[in-house]
Amino acid sequence: MHFFLIKESINSNYLNLTEKDDDLDEKLIDRTHRFWGDDRNLFTRVGKVVGRSMLSTGHEGHLIFGPYISLAAGCYRVAIRGKLGINGAAGSRMDVCVEKGTRVLVESSLSLSTEDDYVVSLVISLDTNCSDLEVRVLVKAESEVAISLI
Repeated sequence: MHFFLIKESINSNYLNLTEKDDDLDEKLIDRTHRFWGDDRNLFTRVGKVVGRSMLSTGHEGHLIFGPYISLAAGCYRVAIRGKLGINGAAGSRMDVCVEKGTRVLVESSLSLSTEDDYVVSLVISLDTNCSDLEVRVLVKAESEVAISLI
């Protein structure tokens, strides 16, 4: 049985995702994957990099897609951090998929949560190992979205 403990570092702007496996006698194993908005493993069709973030540019399309990572079967939390501008998400959506984008595991609209820098946080479940997990953020032309971290 796998479950995850989420902890935030006070001095950092990233999320730590830690997997706890009951079979390992309560030993915590770090299984964190962090990708800044400007990470070379993330791609864009309509965004531009400003600092460490990927910003929407007034065009409809994929703001971010990638990182195409391998994960073992289990449950995981995918969190996207960023900011929304005056127009907000304006109908923007995200999904998490595998198998070259043909199998969508979860999808959601983007919206600012109670914590002002989380755009979305979702739990996914992989029934088998995967070699190409992809997070996609699709924005509308009127969307004002900045993604700082996945």
